[in-house]
Amino acid sequence: MGDVRARLGATAVVAVAVLVLNVPAGAARAAPAEESPRAWVKGLCASAGGWAGDMQRLLSDASREVPVTETEPARARTALARTLGALAKRTARLARAIKHGGTPDVHGGKAAVGAFVNAFTTVTDSLRDAREKMKAAPVDDPAAFALSVAAAQGQLQTALSQVNLDLAELALGGRVLQRAAAAEPACRRFVNG
Repeated sequence: MGDVRARLGATAVVAVAVLVLNVPAGAARAAPAEESPRAWVKGLCASAGGWAGDMQRLLSDASREVPVTETEPARARTALARTLGALAKRTARLARAIKHGGTPDVHGGKAAVGAFVNAFTTVTDSLRDAREKMKAAPVDDPAAFALSVAAAQGQLQTALSQVNLDLAELALGGRVLQRAAAAEPACRRFVNG
């Protein structure tokens, strides 16, 4: 069970890292229909920082809650399902914040917002599906339970990889937003390179 918990925890940490390092996420505040690229990016990075912190806290809490031994698979199943549900809920909140957080006043700004919303909605759906599968995981057979955890892990990795590919192919407002992110102190932890 310790190995299963470690694999799921490691997957979640990688998922957070992939999303946070490659996708500066949305503004969790009321915003005008259009705003300057710098203001929009600043809001995105502030929200992403809050989201990343929440994700790390949830994963840390789960790590403490999930039993290390194979003697308590029912407790592990409950804790993992609860954590997946909390991750899904927080990611859904982020997707809504992006959707309602305004649009950067750049060519392709609306498409950038739509791409972020779609990406995080996909991750939310995958987290919810993984939660439901975890709830149904067999606890009377440790090997079958471990396979259920591995299947949930694989599903999340696939969804996150697709999100990463989708966003990497999109200009996301082009160089204007990239320059704004590079210049914004709140974004420094998210800007690649």
